[in-house]
Amino acid sequence: MNWDLAGAVSGLVILLVIVIFTIWLLWVTFRARHWYWPWRVVSGVVGFVLLLFLVMVGILWEHAIEDARGMRMMGCRSNVMQIHLALLMYASDNDDRAPQAHWVDGIAGYVGGDDAHRCPVSDAQFAYTMNEAFLGAFYPDPLRVNVPVLFDGPGGKNSVWPAGVAQYRHEGERAHFLFGDGWVQALKAGETRGR
Repeated sequence: MNWDLAGAVSGLVILLVIVIFTIWLLWVTFRARHWYWPWRVVSGVVGFVLLLFLVMVGILWEHAIEDARGMRMMGCRSNVMQIHLALLMYASDNDDRAPQAHWVDGIAGYVGGDDAHRCPVSDAQFAYTMNEAFLGAFYPDPLRVNVPVLFDGPGGKNSVWPAGVAQYRHEGERAHFLFGDGWVQALKAGETRGR
């Protein structure tokens, strides 16, 4: 069991214990007839504070999940930008042209390891796909600014497909696209590039 999963499970168990204790405390407080009134008040206040605590935990939990999703989006965008920079360096050394074939192998010396090819929401080691229209083409190409060069796709090492096979695997059904002028954007299916 990895540490993230173990932490989540232990956090849920602790939260469940607090919920059960809060319900029990409130139930006993308002059902008990033999308690003196000060103890009822103290128990009621403690139960109310625990309920407020649970509401706060729920709100913070929701924000933490949103932050984690946002971090995965930023990680993917950062990886695509790293590949863009590697393609620029490769092109500057090769007559301003993108790799002919085996593009992952071609830019290997310009990228700091295989982690740049991983998408945080994909299990694949190589999650990005290059548009077949850019193999051996000028890069960057100011005449094809709206044509995707690289995108969240089927993946695989040296994966080359047309841009229509993009996989919208991020939150909100989005995929990252690197365009011919180096602009990276997360788009929904059918959405066009905008600035």
